[in-house]
Formats: sequence, C-alpha cells, structure tokens
Amino acid sequence: MDVVERMVEESANEEWIRVLTERPSNRGEKESRYIQAIGESRFTLRELVPANGADLSPGDRVAVESEDITDVHRRLTYQTLTQAAQDSLKATIEDIIADRLSLTPAGAREATLIDGELKSTGDDINLGDVLIVGNVREAGGTELTHDDHLERVEGFDVEIY
Repeated sequence: MDVVERMVEESANEEWIRVLTERPSNRGEKESRYIQAIGESRFTLRELVPANGADLSPGDRVAVESEDITDVHRRLTYQTLTQAAQDSLKATIEDIIADRLSLTPAGAREATLIDGELKSTGDDINLGDVLIVGNVREAGGTELTHDDHLERVEGFDVEIY
C-alpha cells in the first residue's frame, strides 16, 4: 500500500468527529437528516447519519462508532459543506488543535508574542508549531524535535535529533 492509499484509508477511519452543522435531507435522499462534521485526527470532512433521537449540536465531540451515529454517508469537500458548516469550520479546527495541545491561556499569549517576533524578522512558521512553541516556552521546557526551523525562535530551548 502506497502513502496516498494509506492516507485515504486512515482518513476513512476517523474515530472522533466534531459536529459542524446538521442539514435536512434533500428530496430523493434515503435518510431524513444528516450531520456535517470534521474528523479530529485527519481533519477529514464527512457527512454522517445520526441515529433517530440523537441530540447532536454544532461543536459536539462524538465517537463515530457510538450509538449516536448510524452511518458515515460520504466524504465532503469544503465546497460541498453548507454555509453554516463553512462558517464554523475555522473555529472548530482551532478548538481541536487547542484540545490536542492542551493550550493554556498563558501559552496562547506566548504563542502570540512568538508569532509577532517571527513576523517582525521576516521568519514564519506554521500555526501548529507556533502554538506548541508558545506552550513549551511559557512552561520553561525544552522541545525535542526534528524540525530545525524551530531554532529561529529566540529564547526557545530546542534539541534537534
């Protein structure tokens, strides 16, 4: 199995999703309602069929294999999301990242400072790395990584392997 096939297979097997919105069915569709959601591990956009009586709201975290979900209907693209789902997507992704990183308010402030410092010198690193570095620098820790671009962050203790 090549890398692309493995990524497609893994994205199909999201274990946890965050609800973006619910949409009613269109004429001719089998189910009466659908939820549009994003997977937490691969950020895969999916449309799922909620169980009858399942009370799912935007922002809810749900296990795909739970009794609240009866079927994974289809994979979505950004363009196929409803406007409500598109509107909530950025905030939902930020929530997933913050939960994964256990981002503290002090770490978020530090990340904001780091982002400003890097931009003022013409350097830039991706948002995920900025959040990690902010949390680690605020806590006085050391980052062990293979990402040598993190050495550009002033006052950040990093060990490259």
